[in-house]
Amino acid sequence: MTLRQRLLTVFAGRAAERVPFYADLSYWYASQQMRGTLPPQYAGDEGYLRLHQDLGVGIYVYAPSPFVVHTDPQVQRQVHEHEGERITVTRTPAGTVRERWRYCPTSFSWGPEEYAVKSPRDLQVVAYVAQARGVEANLAPLDACDRAWGESGLPVTLTPRTPLAQLVVEWVGLETLAALVADVPHEVERTLELLRRCDDPVYRILEACPATLVEIPDNLSAEVVGGWWRRYSADYYRHRIDGLHATGKKVGVHLDGTLRGLIEVLPQVGLDFIESVTPAPVGDLPVEALRLRVPPQTILWGGIPGALFSPLFPEDELRRHVQRVLEAQRAQGRFVLASADQVPPDGDIGRVRRVAEWVDEFGPGGPEGADDGSVRPGPAPSP
Repeated sequence: MTLRQRLLTVFAGRAAERVPFYADLSYWYASQQMRGTLPPQYAGDEGYLRLHQDLGVGIYVYAPSPFVVHTDPQVQRQVHEHEGERITVTRTPAGTVRERWRYCPTSFSWGPEEYAVKSPRDLQVVAYVAQARGVEANLAPLDACDRAWGESGLPVTLTPRTPLAQLVVEWVGLETLAALVADVPHEVERTLELLRRCDDPVYRILEACPATLVEIPDNLSAEVVGGWWRRYSADYYRHRIDGLHATGKKVGVHLDGTLRGLIEVLPQVGLDFIESVTPAPVGDLPVEALRLRVPPQTILWGGIPGALFSPLFPEDELRRHVQRVLEAQRAQGRFVLASADQVPPDGDIGRVRRVAEWVDEFGPGGPEGADDGSVRPGPAPSP
């Protein structure tokens, strides 16, 4: 089987002759670009695909979006970036808000120091920006990506963040949102309802697009939004998932944080798969406990904490962990082995190739497996 065939077999409810192995290499890849250390053969879209092919790992992120967002000219954003600080001022007829983010060179990432929403009045800006957006279908890039990736993987199409996640991640932050929920709960609920309605055109496009797998990119974590998710998001998830199921889509969510208390309830809203599941030693549940907390038909996608690809962890520990995961999950046939969340900037990229080899070694049927075109890793790229 090819990597795509293995994945589709699992989603068809059957066990593939090897557990599918997929990995999110985008973080590692971007850090190499910034350092100037990315091998030239891996530059560009074709190079990004070639990297996965050389490592023997499936590619699934990031597929082009099937829709394009347009913003009303009355929403004006000014971005000023200087010495690792990025200040964004958003001006609308409903008001003006300001946010500040800081770049961390060690992690090659940006983090918020000041969110845009600081008071109930600022929620009016959120509402105005949401209503000022327009969307239109743009399926050609997704179709081209699907053809280009071919049997090396399968594009996973992303929805927008759901309304609660939009507030937490993009506008308000946890501390201010907690204060708003306590002080002006009706204003929060009114904003969430408006965001829900503004998502309708996007989901009409998603329902009509040819994607096989659709994922909600909410980056959930039970200790962060567990209670809020039940209160504000569960019904929204059910509604959107029902619509996507009606057009034949399989729907998942990105859960890359604390599992206990949330992983058990996510299948209840109709999710087909939970992606980026991160067990111990980074997460809060051992690998053997994961399957016990979800129904047999729910596909678990993940299992290998991204930190284990770092040289800070002995490679023998990674090997033992992969063996444990496969022993715990492969008998169910509803599992996709993957990095969770991403291979980090300091990751030993050669370890990705070795995990692909261990899948053959530990997988059902032994390393010989099928003789029907199974993917075999090529030479490991230099980090």
